[in-house]
Amino acid sequence: MEQELEERRKEKAKVIILLITGLLIFISHFALITYGSFQLIGEELRGDSYDSLGESLLEGRADVRPSTINWEGIEIDGKVYMYQGPFPAFLRVIFNVLYPSGHGKWSRVSGLLASILTVVGFTLLLHFILYRRREKRLSLLIISILAFSLGSPLVFLISSMRIYHEPIVWGLCFSVWAIYFLRSLFFSEEVSSSQYIGFSFCAGAALLSRVTFALPLYGIISTFIIIEIWNRSSIKKCFALLSFALPAGLFQLWYNYARFNSIFEAFDTTHFYLKPEEFGGFFNVARIANGIFNFLWPRLSQISLSSPWFQQVAVQYWNPELFMGWREQTISLFISSPFIAILGSLGVGLLLLRNASRRLRFVLLAFALQGILICSYYLVSERFSAELMPFFIVGTMWFFSSGKIRRKTPLILGALMLLSVVASLCSTASWHIYYAVGGTDIPSEYQQRLRALFHPQETMPPWEGERAYLKVEDAVDLVYGFMPPRSNLTFNGEKLSSLGQPIKYGIGMHAPTTIKFRVPSNAVAFEGIAALGDSALNCFGALFSVRVQQENSSVLFDSGPIGMAGAPLPGGGILGSFRRSVLFRVNVLPNSIVSIEVDPLEQRDCDHVQLLNAAFLLDAKSQNGKKF
Repeated sequence: MEQELEERRKEKAKVIILLITGLLIFISHFALITYGSFQLIGEELRGDSYDSLGESLLEGRADVRPSTINWEGIEIDGKVYMYQGPFPAFLRVIFNVLYPSGHGKWSRVSGLLASILTVVGFTLLLHFILYRRREKRLSLLIISILAFSLGSPLVFLISSMRIYHEPIVWGLCFSVWAIYFLRSLFFSEEVSSSQYIGFSFCAGAALLSRVTFALPLYGIISTFIIIEIWNRSSIKKCFALLSFALPAGLFQLWYNYARFNSIFEAFDTTHFYLKPEEFGGFFNVARIANGIFNFLWPRLSQISLSSPWFQQVAVQYWNPELFMGWREQTISLFISSPFIAILGSLGVGLLLLRNASRRLRFVLLAFALQGILICSYYLVSERFSAELMPFFIVGTMWFFSSGKIRRKTPLILGALMLLSVVASLCSTASWHIYYAVGGTDIPSEYQQRLRALFHPQETMPPWEGERAYLKVEDAVDLVYGFMPPRSNLTFNGEKLSSLGQPIKYGIGMHAPTTIKFRVPSNAVAFEGIAALGDSALNCFGALFSVRVQQENSSVLFDSGPIGMAGAPLPGGGILGSFRRSVLFRVNVLPNSIVSIEVDPLEQRDCDHVQLLNAAFLLDAKSQNGKKF
């Protein structure tokens, strides 16, 4: 009796702990999706295009209003179509019936629903694995749930529910649930017909969300049907596998035809602004090594000694002629999500070495092919790292099902979980701070709050004497290329700012520029901050260097390349990580001439330069120094 009561108390405690964990995750995802505002109904980039598509689908059409999709649309015979899948549009139909005032503002609701369902699916799957192995240590379950929900690519996806992220979150969601419905394979058991029905639903929904997530699922369905027929098993299981997948496939064929007049054409590049065939096509095996490198290989530039400590960096291409010219950013999964990446890799190794079922090995192969496929795509972006997650999830589940759990395992996994959470959140913040377009990708106010949090306004080192701040009007010589420099303003007349924070003194320039000043007779040093202008923060080609040289003397200061990650460097290569500003203070000789040279390096656009708080430091003993 006492033992039974003790078991009940343990079960109640377990439920309470799981509920608290779930509440923490829910609040965290709610905050991430709403940018800390907790306003769930809100506009996101091109999210209203799904509302427009939903309205069209109800009328038997597949076009959208041009204003909702802009240049991402495909115009054919006067009508504009999306290339994204229709599943989020189905949700919009339901949402708009329930709450018409939310029309065009459902992206965050959709994203939160998808993220929570994804976490629930992962939790149920892991709970099944652990408790079948009699690994009833609740700590393993809690640690793993936190690592997946707050320390994986899911964090980056839900941090901006723009049109590019929403279908990927849903695709990942249905992939996780698809693995859950195949959970019996981890113990070499038969999959029931009801589980196959659930798997079929996930495959069909994934197809209508994002095709790349559906391809491995449909491959699994096709193979399993062949196996069932070959083994002369119950035809009931074949029908179960096709129950939802077949109708969804037929709908996708209609959707293709309604857009492009061909059931087999899912994308019409002839009417699109981008022509992938000009640089190797949509998918190309020659790109695979580049994709694997950018998604998985750790780089030192992804770790910083200054906040936000972990950062996304520009992708690197060994054969750039095979890729779209626009470069985005990534961070290695082994740095941003070490829990799922390391455990998944260990699990894959164990699965291949141990006597796992053939069907489970085929499932792993199918998801591996999905990862290889996305690595061969013409664009590498952090959001696509989610396409590798099903592969690592299968490996992680096999790791837990293999019985390789030791007494100290929870401590090690706890450390990996904490690292994953910190790295994922910080690397996501780095994208929001440096690369997201404020007011478009994310709200401008939110971006400014993050910038103020992670990058407080630069302060100059203390000085007991006075500072003589530089003014263009006091220059003894000036040579410029594109536009003249300005005092206390940017080159185009805007107020000086550093990551949105106003700066009172400085000179705004555009490379190339050379400006010379005479050093005051009582000056002993020259200081300033060579910085990239805020107006160039989202410009791919922004790159320059600032050099300070004293007349007939050596170089006093050379900033090296300053600019956006991915900007091409002279002589080949790219700037690996974002380098925004460099503070300097150098000694100068009184009455000499100091030259400030701004070099555009690769002669590209957006070389917007700010020399912030540039000043001569006057001798503290002298009282005659005046600001000029």
